[in-house]
Amino acid sequence: MKSLNLKEKIDYITSILSKYNQTNQTNLKIIIKGSAILSTKNLIDREPNDIDICFVNNENLQVRREFISYLTKIGGFEILRSDDNLITIFNKQFGNVEFILFEYIDTRWIENAGDNIYFTNIDYLLVGKITMLTYVMSSYYLHSDKEQKINNTISDLKLINEATKVLDNFDIDNYKSVLLNLINNSTLIYVYYKYDKFLWWEESYNSFKVEKDELKATFNKIKTIFARFSNDKDVLNYIRFNSRLISNFHSNLIDTMLKKYSLISPPGNEKILVQNLFDKYSDKNGYYEIFKGASNVFINAHCDEVMGLIVDNKIYSLGTLNWIDKCKINIFDDAGNLIAKNLDIRTENNYVFSPEKNVKINRPKALIQNNAFINENSHKNIYYCASNVEPIVQNFNFTSRNNDNKINVFLLNWLCKNDELKSNVILTKSEEVYLNGAKSLKNTIKSNYFINLETSQYEKWQNQGLLIRIADFFTTYKPIITNKIMNILDKYSIPFSNYFGSGSSDITELSQNEYSITLALPCDLIHSMNSSICIFNIIYMLQAIFIIDKELNNGK
Repeated sequence: MKSLNLKEKIDYITSILSKYNQTNQTNLKIIIKGSAILSTKNLIDREPNDIDICFVNNENLQVRREFISYLTKIGGFEILRSDDNLITIFNKQFGNVEFILFEYIDTRWIENAGDNIYFTNIDYLLVGKITMLTYVMSSYYLHSDKEQKINNTISDLKLINEATKVLDNFDIDNYKSVLLNLINNSTLIYVYYKYDKFLWWEESYNSFKVEKDELKATFNKIKTIFARFSNDKDVLNYIRFNSRLISNFHSNLIDTMLKKYSLISPPGNEKILVQNLFDKYSDKNGYYEIFKGASNVFINAHCDEVMGLIVDNKIYSLGTLNWIDKCKINIFDDAGNLIAKNLDIRTENNYVFSPEKNVKINRPKALIQNNAFINENSHKNIYYCASNVEPIVQNFNFTSRNNDNKINVFLLNWLCKNDELKSNVILTKSEEVYLNGAKSLKNTIKSNYFINLETSQYEKWQNQGLLIRIADFFTTYKPIITNKIMNILDKYSIPFSNYFGSGSSDITELSQNEYSITLALPCDLIHSMNSSICIFNIIYMLQAIFIIDKELNNGK
């Protein structure tokens, strides 16, 4: 069977993509990157070993995986490797085709090459080729071709420089945003594969013996570029932060979440969670003060979660909660102690114009089906209840009974314990019950900036990126703070989407502040029995809080 040349391979993949989109009514777009593009631009003189493909961030992970399966079947490929992030397929005509599912490339670094197909531009190719050396030269690269791979990379960069003089005239300010984009992608990969640090240029790499004399000058230029990047304050601080994030993510943050996420945090009694999570806090009117910084910037997350309240053995909602019959519940006393597990419930209709409403006595949302519990417990007792779903990490998703808004409380806890923030950190109470905490808060706190962290239901929750709440039915659009936050995220190539909210949030009560805004994590469901968030978006939120804190506090 005749091998295809590179153009034929790309044309074939493009044709299969077009058929897939037509058949499934999707708009999936792919990005071809790496040495294949350098070869098509005649910037290197060797045949690439494989074709590297990632995706434009417009369709979710499930669609991406379905396309790869479709291509594998139609093209007669075999799967050589498959995990949540990396899928490698092979046939004799193509060789290897490698798909990286978690990689996000900002649209500034890609160029259109046809119908739903893009190539990475020279800026991304160049900085990507340079930074790849930090992996190939590290102890994490265990393949036998290590020296050959290093020399091939240096040789490629030599040829690129001969054609473009880009290494000779390298200005780090022109490439810093590209590097920050690559740092984000590397962080996702290192967290997924459980590396213990961020891989960056090490002093020992400077003594690597280049095998060919003609490559020595190029290697010296590469070392100079790394030295310049390492002297940049933004780059150095960001690498330091991400290295700590990588080394602590599973052993500290996720471990804490798995152990403590099941603690309840009912409106009005959030202390059950707060006292078990934070070493220090002050209980204020309407909020908890977690960290008091020498700053006029406030970062907030509401710390209550929607729950059920059992009164006379009937279940009522504290906040808006979407009960379902198939759900099982756990029951807690008012100190947060678990007293019953895995009880069945039956949901009840709660009509607005019911007789009970007319006399201001609400109908229950659900009834407990377990007679043993009802018989054993006095009708005078009052309990909390919630879905019995336990926190779990699976397929690079974090799933729990309800992520609104406990997830951001845990992220702020990690950032505060690692001394990453200069801003004031607070947690509002009773947001789920008519924003009661924020109503008290707005008269006591004066801030230049108020950054509110939330969780929002979003159809494309599996896409990379955070959500910026532009406005809603209760708050107006604030262009100054919105543009400022968008510019900060763009500077660091953190993906985001703007959205118009449908409900209220703490910002509703703080809308008189022109510099208040909500940044949200996308999830599949809120106010729910079972909710999932992509872990790469949890990482993006940690990065976003870190850089927003630094930028709003003047980089100090």
